[in-house]
Amino acid sequence: MEDKVILNETPPNWEAIVERFPAAKEMAMNVVITYYPHIYIPGGMQITPDVRIHENIHLYQQRELGVEKWWEQYLTDDDFRLSQEVEAYGAQLAVFKDFGTKVFEHHKNRLAQDLSSQMYGAIISFGQAASKIRRLANEIHNAKTID
Repeated sequence: MEDKVILNETPPNWEAIVERFPAAKEMAMNVVITYYPHIYIPGGMQITPDVRIHENIHLYQQRELGVEKWWEQYLTDDDFRLSQEVEAYGAQLAVFKDFGTKVFEHHKNRLAQDLSSQMYGAIISFGQAASKIRRLANEIHNAKTID
């Protein structure tokens, strides 16, 4: 079954993304970018369920705020970008909560490394990223456990 949400091409605002984050161009074959209502994967790779959750968070955020306004803020406002990515990475990390501490910690470190990288403009330290996404993942997991 074909997934009409995912497109194997660059998003409409690719040039603005590359201008703001030159690392995106270098990583084009491995980058996943959401531009509502689609998830763009220029390299054509398959995405894992945790990455799909991350991108679905961005689809929701963009639908709620409006895709153009969301991207304008994302590209110009570090605090906004950080808030949006912490929400997405926290939800992504929550997927691994039931896989045991070792798996959870491995993915927490991997995702914190991504969030603290030049890909997002180095807007947060590794330690802060790890702490923020761990906290949110735990909150999400605990909320599911209560339901």
